[in-house]
Amino acid sequence: MWLIDVLRRLARALSIAGGVAAAIGIVLIAAVILLEIVLRTFFATSTFMSDELVGYLVAATGFLPLGYTFAEGGILRVNLLLGRIDRTPRLRVLVELVCVAATLAVLGLLIWHFWGNVSRQYSRGYTSGTMSGIPQWIPTGTMLAGLAIFWFQVFAYGLGVASGREPVLAEEQDETAVG
Repeated sequence: MWLIDVLRRLARALSIAGGVAAAIGIVLIAAVILLEIVLRTFFATSTFMSDELVGYLVAATGFLPLGYTFAEGGILRVNLLLGRIDRTPRLRVLVELVCVAATLAVLGLLIWHFWGNVSRQYSRGYTSGTMSGIPQWIPTGTMLAGLAIFWFQVFAYGLGVASGREPVLAEEQDETAVG
């Protein structure tokens, strides 16, 4: 069972790294925009690629923190069914594991698709059609990394649920409810 703990800690560390990378990406977005403002305002020129760079950074900051967001409970979950089966803990765990398996399957398909794109872009040397010439596997690869971290975090969560290390709690009850 120590392996489950190690995998969960590794997933947590990768998720935090993805979150930190996304935070750095947000700072870089602000820096690129400010640079563009200064260049246009004071020097009547431009980087001529700020929109491209900001677009790639937005994609990275959207995908890289998915694992961290999931680990922190920030991913929206529809608990219509789960909220009704809290009185049966084993059934709740079973339903939770089915949801984890479905999520892993969907993420697996996305990862497979993105991997195909990244490997094709890398092997064929695709670059952006702009003056920056950024290799296209880099922005696509950051999205792939975010999906992979998310998949691993969901997998670790599923291991935690299956082993009893991850609490499966009911949504907080409405405080206005009587009784």
